[in-house]
Amino acid sequence: MSEVSDIFVSCPILNSNSRALLQALVDSSFHVRLFSSIAVSVSNPLLSLLPAALSREFLRRRCPDGLITNLSPVREFFRLLALRSGAGDLTLSGRLLSSDRVCLDVDRHVSRALKSFAKHKSTKRALAYAYEDAAQETFEVARSIGAFTAYDLPIAYFETAEKIMAEEKERYPHWLPTFADSFLSPAKRERKIQESQKADCIIVPSQFVLDSL
Repeated sequence: MSEVSDIFVSCPILNSNSRALLQALVDSSFHVRLFSSIAVSVSNPLLSLLPAALSREFLRRRCPDGLITNLSPVREFFRLLALRSGAGDLTLSGRLLSSDRVCLDVDRHVSRALKSFAKHKSTKRALAYAYEDAAQETFEVARSIGAFTAYDLPIAYFETAEKIMAEEKERYPHWLPTFADSFLSPAKRERKIQESQKADCIIVPSQFVLDSL
């Protein structure tokens, strides 16, 4: 990491773990560009104009100071509204306001930014750091311009997860309805495979996740 100067972080939905990563990168004086759906400062005056529940949700997406934010907020904003207004069906996998579509928006945003960056600066010291489901196009472009790619895999690789779910289905067939969304579509499976294959390194939180690869 000592040779890296510019870091492009693709993280569609911020949480405490991604905030800790971003803070550590900023504290280490890296030039960090965050690409996300929604990222806010605690002092943002717009928060006071939102309904209390939505304001609290946005505060969960707060990010540290000292980085450049590049946001794709529209789909995620309407996804949150749908979840709170009885239109949750629109947020199911594959639907217009699904989290998968949010991830695709951010992934495409990062890939375009990398292409633009490569036209003006050397990419030999650039790093594309992307989270699961938001890395495919990012990594394709990063590798084409000579940037390093790092893949953050927070949970067990999907093949291991599906194997566990299949075993549970056999053991508890009466739970079958609860497994409906546990198995990925062919397109999503292929996307995850491409993401992991295009990563120069994979970041995992535990030995269990490492063993799942």
